[in-house]
Amino acid sequence: MTSRRLIAAVGSLLAREGFKGVGVNAVAREAGVDKKLIYRYFGGLPGLIGAFGKEGDFWPSLLELAGGDLQAFGRMPLEDRLSAFSRNFIAALRRRPLTVAIMAWEVVEANELTRELEAVREERIMDFFRMFFVSELPDEDRQAGIMIVGAGVNYLLIRSGHIDIYGGIGLVTDDDWDRIAAGIDRLIEGLIGEYIFLSKKSPFGDKGVRRMNRREFIRQGAAVSLLMGTGLGNLGCSRNLRDEIAGPDIGAAGKGTALAPWGWEILYYASLAPSGHNSQPWFVRIESEDVWVVGSDPRRWLPEVDPDNREALLSMGAFLENLVQAASANGFEAEVEVLAKKRHDQDVARVRLSQGKAKEIPLSRITTRRTLKTGLLSRELLAADIRRMEALTGGGLYYFPNASEHGQWMAEAALENFRIQFENEAAMSEAAAWTRLSDRDAVKFRDGLTPDGMEIHGLAGWWVRHFMDVDEVRGKTWRSKAIDKVAGQVREGAGWLVITSPGKDVADLIEAGRRFQRMALMAREMNIALHPMTQTLEEPHGKGQIRENHEPGMIPQFMLRAGYVDDYPDPVSLRRPVSWFLI
Repeated sequence: MTSRRLIAAVGSLLAREGFKGVGVNAVAREAGVDKKLIYRYFGGLPGLIGAFGKEGDFWPSLLELAGGDLQAFGRMPLEDRLSAFSRNFIAALRRRPLTVAIMAWEVVEANELTRELEAVREERIMDFFRMFFVSELPDEDRQAGIMIVGAGVNYLLIRSGHIDIYGGIGLVTDDDWDRIAAGIDRLIEGLIGEYIFLSKKSPFGDKGVRRMNRREFIRQGAAVSLLMGTGLGNLGCSRNLRDEIAGPDIGAAGKGTALAPWGWEILYYASLAPSGHNSQPWFVRIESEDVWVVGSDPRRWLPEVDPDNREALLSMGAFLENLVQAASANGFEAEVEVLAKKRHDQDVARVRLSQGKAKEIPLSRITTRRTLKTGLLSRELLAADIRRMEALTGGGLYYFPNASEHGQWMAEAALENFRIQFENEAAMSEAAAWTRLSDRDAVKFRDGLTPDGMEIHGLAGWWVRHFMDVDEVRGKTWRSKAIDKVAGQVREGAGWLVITSPGKDVADLIEAGRRFQRMALMAREMNIALHPMTQTLEEPHGKGQIRENHEPGMIPQFMLRAGYVDDYPDPVSLRRPVSWFLI
């Protein structure tokens, strides 16, 4: 039947593409019918969406919510009925991931189509509530309390598609949800005012009736208050997944057994170095407690945008600088011997540690360093700050204000080469492979480009984490928005910093990375944000532009946007635990 084919087509499109893929032409094509039939049978797309909500499997039926027997459900005592309803509701929604995804979608994008399904959902749930509960819960405050508990359940169901634990409670297994349902039972009992414990799980045994006073209910209901306080209403609030998942892993899985606790600490600080796509291309091989080989992991190279491993070696230099400073703060002298002769050699440097006098180096400089891409102010950098950065880099640092001719050229070249790179399918596929949109992937890999790291915040960040697929990073919409964002960024800030090196061999690159890191670690104290924009140094077109506009001896290794900021937030890019990069 044509109408059922159209309804089924809506479900298929929603499951595969979300609301963005549901249009008259797309539905007709999916169903294999003329789009005129949508108007003939349903009066248009909204009517078809409404029919999908009512006739499809979008929302559980009254019979399903009652557990399959309306009469038996109606004969239950009120508290048992509410308990059964909550469990049936959870089970029904867990069987409908598409419905849960649509519920989440409605939070951030209300439109005519979402409102059609919202109306169906509201009608069904209110019909059920009026049929079985209103007469026994005439108090509007208690009805509202039940609805608040329901809102909390909806939030946990939405989150369960993307995280495994919330507030220490699992969201994956049947046992997890049984535990949540048991907690709901306690809250419902408090809302009703008196309850009967008949199960073995009752803390009061199987004796009789007890009344819960308001103070006890508030105390036991604190979990719901917390849930609602951090739920959908506050999706735009700040978060820091890096802090949430950070933790010690000293001696994890038996790795690095030759390492003393101070060795683990030093390597932790070293790992906070920056890297392209946050690929973290380092590994460490422990030869003895105080002799380590720091290497470059070929699985973490970026052959499309960094085929010569130039940026990988700059990152290794930053890693080594962090290591040296952390060692000094812990009372060790770190001697770095560069081992690599070629850029693709895997063993990069040997580090020998010897006892020395601890230096007054605030390790917070390492833990709070971050890249900032937006919010850079246009006022000029102070001459004193430029001199300080020159001293930190040991020379080879050049500053070009945005208003200068060269500053304008750098901004134009950065945008032009960014656009060229984003039109390169291989480069975009490589970027997508290092993109971790969901919290689940971020926690699993602890590397790569996350929405937080890309400075996608608030509702937009929540949306990206929960509903975007990594494949969309290669799509036209993502590319277009990224280019628009960069076009705005290159106009921000005071100007551009360029760090050069005297040569191009491995030792030159390692030293350039160390010099950059020394400056980056002090940037927060000067309230200066630094944003590397490397595409001009990566793309053949950009390299040609540099050759045409500079003397042959000018070898730039870093091109950085720089500017003061009003707010310097904490770092958010993730890092692998030390045990993950020990071999």
